[in-house]
Amino acid sequence: MRVLAGVAAVAAAVVSSPLAAAQFPPSPPRTTERPVVGVLSIPLTDSGDCVTLSGTVSLEGNEKSDEASCFDNIYVKWIEAAGARVVPIRYDSLTADLDKLFNSLNAILFTGGGTDITDLSSPYMSAAGHLLNASIAAFVNDGDHVPVWGTCMGIQTLSALIAQNASVVEPGYVGVDPLMMPLNLTAAASSSTMFGSLPEVVRSSLDTKPITTNLHHEGVAPSQFTTDDHLSAFFNVLSTNTDTAGREFVSTIEGKTVPVYGVQWHPERPQFEWHKIDPVTGLDPINHDSLTVYAMQSFANFFVSEVRFTVNTNLGLTRSLLRYCHLTLSRCLFRHGATITPSRLRTTWLLS
Repeated sequence: MRVLAGVAAVAAAVVSSPLAAAQFPPSPPRTTERPVVGVLSIPLTDSGDCVTLSGTVSLEGNEKSDEASCFDNIYVKWIEAAGARVVPIRYDSLTADLDKLFNSLNAILFTGGGTDITDLSSPYMSAAGHLLNASIAAFVNDGDHVPVWGTCMGIQTLSALIAQNASVVEPGYVGVDPLMMPLNLTAAASSSTMFGSLPEVVRSSLDTKPITTNLHHEGVAPSQFTTDDHLSAFFNVLSTNTDTAGREFVSTIEGKTVPVYGVQWHPERPQFEWHKIDPVTGLDPINHDSLTVYAMQSFANFFVSEVRFTVNTNLGLTRSLLRYCHLTLSRCLFRHGATITPSRLRTTWLLS
C-alpha cells in the first residue's frame, strides 16, 4: 500500500542517514505559544457505539457506524491541561484533507480504543499511517518537529505501522485491565528525551511506585523490537512490564531520531478517570494520589513542550475546527455530515 510503503521508505532513510547515529538531534527553538494537537478519531462499532478502553457507550441519535466517529474526551483534557488545543482528525478523511490538516497542526495523537488494527489497509490504519509518514518526512526532509504520540492502542498502532506487520501486536494479555504498575526501565531510559525531561521526583518514582495505569488486553513483546528490523532501527524501548501471568510487553517507546513516542499505559487517567469503588478492596482501581497525578501531568507537559516547536501554517483552518467537548462529557462524537443537531447532553464537532 502506498501510504505504508511511504512510512517504510522514510523510516529506512532515517536509519541510513547520519541522523541515526545520534540519540536525538538538538531541539529547534520553541516557536509557538498557541500549539494545536490533532487527535485521530476512531470508528464507531457496527451498532453505532463508541468503544474506548473505558467501556462502550451507546451514543444518542442512533448514529450509523459509517456516519460518525469518536474518541474519549479525556485526551482533550490531558492536552488542554498542559496548555495546548485540540483539533479532531476524522479517520476516514481524504488524503488531501489529511495533508491540509497536518500542515496546520503542531502534533498528532493516536488514542486508546477498541478499534481493529489488524488490517493495515483499513481506513483507520491508512489515516494513521499517512499522518505518521507525514511527521517522519517533515522531520527528515525539512527539519520540522511535528511529534506523534500514541497511547495504549496508539502504541500498538505505531508498532504495527513501523513494522509493516500487524502481527507484532499480540492478544491475550491478562490481569492488566485495570492495573497500576511501576515501569521496568531499560538502559535506554536514562538517556531518553522523554524521561530526561521529567522532574527528578517523577523519574525516581517511575520504577518504584505503581503510578502507570494499564487498561489493555493486547501488547507488543520486547522480542519484536530486537527481531524486527524496522522496529529495532526506529525505536528505543524505554520500559517493559509483565501481566499477571508473567507475560512481558513493551510499555514505553521513543523514536531514536524522530519525535515519535508511545506508551502502553494511560497518562491521562489518574487526573480525569474516576472508576467505581471496588466493593471487595474498597479502593478505586486507578491511583489518584498526588505523586501519580503530578507524574502523569509531567508527561502531558513534556508532550506539549515538544508540540511547541512548530508554527501552524494555516491558523484559519485549525481555528475553524477548534471545538471542545464539554468537560463533564465522556465522549467526543463527530458526525460526518453537512448538518448536525447538538445533543442536549453531548457537544459535537462537525467534520465535513
